[in-house]
Amino acid sequence: MPFDPFAPSDPFEEDLGQAIRGTAGTFSTDNRALVDAGAARGRVMRLRRRAAVAGGAATLTLVAVGGLMAGGMSGSAGHHVAEDPAARGGPQPVAVASGERVTAQHMINLLKSALPPGVTTGGQGRGTGAEGTGGPIGAPYAEVVYDDGHGPGLVSVSLNHAPAGQGVGPGTGTRCPDRVYVPFDSCDRSVLADGSVLVLLKGYEYPDHRVTTKNWRATLTTRDGQVVDAMEWNSPAEKGSPDTRPDPPLTAAQLTALVNVKIWKPVFDALGPTKVPADRPTTLPAEQPAIAEASSSVPGPAISAVLKGLIPAGLKRSDADDSEGFAHVTVNDGHGKTLIEVNVDRWPPKDPDTLAFFSGGEKLADGTRVLVSQGPAEKGGAGTVQWVAQILRPNGRRIVVAELNAGGYHQPATRTAPVFTIDRLRAMALSPDWKKLG
Repeated sequence: MPFDPFAPSDPFEEDLGQAIRGTAGTFSTDNRALVDAGAARGRVMRLRRRAAVAGGAATLTLVAVGGLMAGGMSGSAGHHVAEDPAARGGPQPVAVASGERVTAQHMINLLKSALPPGVTTGGQGRGTGAEGTGGPIGAPYAEVVYDDGHGPGLVSVSLNHAPAGQGVGPGTGTRCPDRVYVPFDSCDRSVLADGSVLVLLKGYEYPDHRVTTKNWRATLTTRDGQVVDAMEWNSPAEKGSPDTRPDPPLTAAQLTALVNVKIWKPVFDALGPTKVPADRPTTLPAEQPAIAEASSSVPGPAISAVLKGLIPAGLKRSDADDSEGFAHVTVNDGHGKTLIEVNVDRWPPKDPDTLAFFSGGEKLADGTRVLVSQGPAEKGGAGTVQWVAQILRPNGRRIVVAELNAGGYHQPATRTAPVFTIDRLRAMALSPDWKKLG
């Protein structure tokens, strides 16, 4: 999610924690990436889009950033200029000799030194080399259980470089996630005096609030692509432990201080220079498709323009957004909200897996294949259903139009059925207007 809604899914919540804590080279600053962090299964499985933890989910690091942040924030998804947190003082980094490899213990010590006075226990980490102390292979990270006297909470920090082509120069940068896909309480996006982007988000460990554990997050991305991502929970473990306090232990200011890039300079020095020129504007690439031959170079605004023309003018529209190969909008006919999503990509039309995927549908006289489905909404809230129509033209162009009887995922149904009938949805997918996109 946005995700290609017509293929089996991987459990987002289980994938996300490990992905965030260190898969090197998979950082994405778009909110949509966060929401579906799991890899697609099989060659004809979903074309995961950014939604994202992200994600989608916009602003997220090391696979996605969609998480969460707290106290003292404005609660808006705003954008303003802020001072460098280093200017307010703060912890000094643990000394690491010049040229020395940063170990897992160095990472743990750096994290402990950067925290306010309190008691720390446990500790896992990964350095800049091959070793680690229980963490997943990937980027340097550390986590400890921190107690300020009001109950222990897990605190973690991950570091990485944005991959080539994902700098944060003019016109790019991190964003707050899309509420359609990532429920959160508040989000604040700031541009610091040096051009770094700071995103603070406040939310929960599970977007469906199946437990009350909160997950707050601060992500700092510098203009030259250095990324520091800090997260905290109001529980001594990310999952499976009772809450020990109402909120995570660090305030917004303390979490912001924790991502001060100067604290983590020894680690970035050991990682080497970033690959992204500081002044190079870039666009965020869509996530790689699951099918090797699949591709989509269709700009999101072009998809949005076609979608807009297919929706009756009398419907109230809100929460519209798009990215490469994807667009969505929420509509309301006065009887409840419906989320409309569109994927536009290209599949190898003669590939056996592609043909197998569409085998349960119909084949039109011109060779176009059509597949429709109706059923419960994956990752939907109470009472939600999802209706889907997708077509595959002989040239491999695939159009997918889906609707949800709610304003977004993880939200309860607002009506018994989506606004459009399945026949109307099929007609929208088959509209000749899509042919102008190639």
